[in-house]
Amino acid sequence: SNISESSVKLTRVLNLIKEFSASYLNKSIKFQTDERLVRPKSAEPNKFILDCSKIKKLGWKPKIKFEEGLKKTFDAYIQFKNES
Repeated sequence: SNISESSVKLTRVLNLIKEFSASYLNKSIKFQTDERLVRPKSAEPNKFILDCSKIKKLGWKPKIKFEEGLKKTFDAYIQFKNES
């Protein structure tokens, strides 16, 4: 997926975060469900989609791929954490 496409599934974002965590931190991330916040099956995260089609209609164009942007965000977080 890349941000120049019209949508990115939330599950893809979570999987990328798991991959980056394993690669950079040698840590495994487990996402836990808080039973108090469980949504109906029809609203599960695999159905959530990040959609940029409206802003593209206004002339916006991405400069980088989605994965690259998320990786840069992860790198910045790691750098900030190491400096703290």
